[in-house]
Amino acid sequence: MPTLEAEALRETAAEWQAYVSSVDTRCREILHRILTDHIQDLCDRYVAFLTKDREIASVIPTDAGRQEITELFLKWIEHLLMLDPDAVDEYCERQKEVGRMMARIGLPPYALSRSMRKLKLWFISHLGTLPLSSEQLLETVKCLVFIIDISVEIRAASFYSRQAKHARLEETYRLQALCQNLAMEKERQRAALMEWVQHILTSFCQSGDIQCLPLLGKSDFGLWLDHKARLLFEGAMEVGVIVDAVTRIDTDLVPALESAVYAERNVVGSLIAYSAGDSLRQIQPEQSFRSPSGNRKWPRSTNLPAQSALPADGVDA
Repeated sequence: MPTLEAEALRETAAEWQAYVSSVDTRCREILHRILTDHIQDLCDRYVAFLTKDREIASVIPTDAGRQEITELFLKWIEHLLMLDPDAVDEYCERQKEVGRMMARIGLPPYALSRSMRKLKLWFISHLGTLPLSSEQLLETVKCLVFIIDISVEIRAASFYSRQAKHARLEETYRLQALCQNLAMEKERQRAALMEWVQHILTSFCQSGDIQCLPLLGKSDFGLWLDHKARLLFEGAMEVGVIVDAVTRIDTDLVPALESAVYAERNVVGSLIAYSAGDSLRQIQPEQSFRSPSGNRKWPRSTNLPAQSALPADGVDA
């Protein structure tokens, strides 16, 4: 099944072919004559543009690189002005190749689009010096704007397609690296979770002011859960269960502890570990997480306090 991108490209190609088939050949001749008569001026201006533009100069810092890009640019503009309706496939492929090149060297499309704006103004300034009728001038300007803008459209689509493919590839490598270190990551996050429990117990039992108890969602474990676990276990239902448990702890349990008066701490303090453990018990049930590759499992610990270990003093938990 053709992708949306391919469908859009076919529509653009058909639009270009239809326009080129119907455009006055005189327009092409005028534009080509301007290019031929003033090609050295265009070359010098383009090199100056590549040198002065900060974003382009950071990507193409050498004179040799700018000279190579200028030669490619002149070949591109010459082919652009051919306006051969039978060469639509070659035309589209050339524009896509420009987009792929931009993505490969890291040249942002908006930086190169500035050169297209200057190119149109350069042609228009020379058109103003020719003895053309107002109708012919208008048609030539329309032709110029159409052929340049549609080429920018095609190469921008190619650029973003290449960028998206590269991003997906990088994400695949990153997830593979994460999956290879699951055992170490498991112990690291278990330690981070226990560190938060110890921190909140210490703050609750020893501090005179407990208005700012640490939130689980802001702990190292919470940040890992939010930024890494969602990618590492994308699509796993257990991630949502854990997120809900963390949210309940931060929105219900922690505020309740913060509102406890000092006299209540001895009683409530003995219940903190169990209350937190009960909410987090869902994080470590009998079943295991499965990595996206389907090969590695992340078994959960069951080292949470048993209910029988709670004080039997009749306190309503």
